[in-house]
Amino acid sequence: RLKKRFVAEVLTTLSRAGLILGSPGPGGGYRLAQRPDLITLKSIVELFENENKGLVCPYGPDYCGRGNTCPLHDSILGLQAARDAFLERTTLAGFQQRRPTVFDMPELPREGAPGKM
Repeated sequence: RLKKRFVAEVLTTLSRAGLILGSPGPGGGYRLAQRPDLITLKSIVELFENENKGLVCPYGPDYCGRGNTCPLHDSILGLQAARDAFLERTTLAGFQQRRPTVFDMPELPREGAPGKM
């Protein structure tokens, strides 16, 4: 069960971002401010993410930034790219149609692909 204060903060954040509209009063409530196919998960997640949204190197914060990258570097970058692509292409309309599956995920880049953490 969610606490009322938490739900109020989430709704306020979504409202300030222009994603929902609130109506006060006994018959009031909240509704989407745009069509569901225009609201991406990325636009919602970005409102609640920490500034440092990237995955961190498991070998420590300074490992990949100096010299050679860690053995997991390219795989972690692939996970970040897949996550970002999923959030950018998935809209609220998708929740009306069907649930996304792992088969909707793009292929991860192969080892040795260029990139930076």
